[in-house]
Amino acid sequence: MKKVLGLVMLGGMLALGGCRVEVDLVLGGQGARGVGRVVVDPILLAYWKDLQVEEAPLFDLARLQSTAARYPGFRFVSLDPEGEGVLSFSFEVEEVRRFLASLERDEVAGSAMDRGLKIKADRDLFVWIFSLVLGDEETAERLLPPPALSPEDMRAYFHWVFEEYATPHEVNLMLDGAALVLRVSADAPVAAVKGGVREGQDAAVFTIPFFPLLAGEEREYEISWE
Repeated sequence: MKKVLGLVMLGGMLALGGCRVEVDLVLGGQGARGVGRVVVDPILLAYWKDLQVEEAPLFDLARLQSTAARYPGFRFVSLDPEGEGVLSFSFEVEEVRRFLASLERDEVAGSAMDRGLKIKADRDLFVWIFSLVLGDEETAERLLPPPALSPEDMRAYFHWVFEEYATPHEVNLMLDGAALVLRVSADAPVAAVKGGVREGQDAAVFTIPFFPLLAGEEREYEISWE
């Protein structure tokens, strides 16, 4: 949960391709608080700096704070003194949870992106996806794919896992362009499904952009439901 919370809030504010987000939870007298850093990839940082002009600083903390004000409980804390592409941030866990719950209750039409989750495309990503489909985190751990598969091999691997190990509840896997689309019935015995099923619907539809899954390194990507 801690990784999801931090990244959800950052997702609407920054284009995080080429960035790594580190999030920890701190428990205290005022409740749980998330703290973390956005660490920019050195190559991307060099590119940004090459485009820099005096009127457009690399990171404008005041502007970031103003943007963050739209997200309850979230704020940027500081920039690193050398300007080497590290942003510190914090968020109040309960405030974030209430904010996400309000999105779940919102019946106003919106894109799947508006209702999306952001998590890291690393080991936790595959455990999450496989647990969703297989209904068993232990099995998911055993079936993690090797890193850096080609797009064709990754598609074949996903199909094999789902065909061989999928639990009896309804799971449809589709390939839509560069995305994997999972449709999971609402009665699936998987906790993660519950957050993706909207009132009056019988299934959760998860859209997973495909290409960020192919790297053997941490990357940002979207899981969205509709």
